[in-house]
Amino acid sequence: MRIGIIVHSKTGRTLALAQLIEKRLKKLNHGVSLHHLTIDPDIEAPNKPFRIVNRPDIAPYDLLLVGGPVWAFSASPVILSYLKSLGDLKGKKVIPFATMGFPCACLGGTRALGQMGKAAAANGATTLPGAVVPTMLRDHERLKQEAADKIAEVVG
Repeated sequence: MRIGIIVHSKTGRTLALAQLIEKRLKKLNHGVSLHHLTIDPDIEAPNKPFRIVNRPDIAPYDLLLVGGPVWAFSASPVILSYLKSLGDLKGKKVIPFATMGFPCACLGGTRALGQMGKAAAANGATTLPGAVVPTMLRDHERLKQEAADKIAEVVG
């Protein structure tokens, strides 16, 4: 399967999760490409205007994994903007993933996955279950491994 992983990561935590997922999927012999979205200007707050400067072409992919950090109890505005801009996603499957500081997914992580899934579904994609990794917990490395395993299992 051809898989595109599109990620927005300000601190590198979400990018590290995306790289772990990429590694797992390559072990399963999937063709995987990782794309790290960059923006101009580089923003710190969710309500500032920005422009995505490197929008990857998603045409070659059967499945998209889209991820970003949780900002202000919501999905990153960068990843939401990207998803909303994609247009027709009929025939594509999308798996959302997120990282967050708070230790409980109910403090924004679950909402972020829902927002990403809804944005993809609005463009005709089939949304599959994703994963949230809290990064402030001492066992966040184990949680990253578990999230990557969960996503690899969903992909098959």
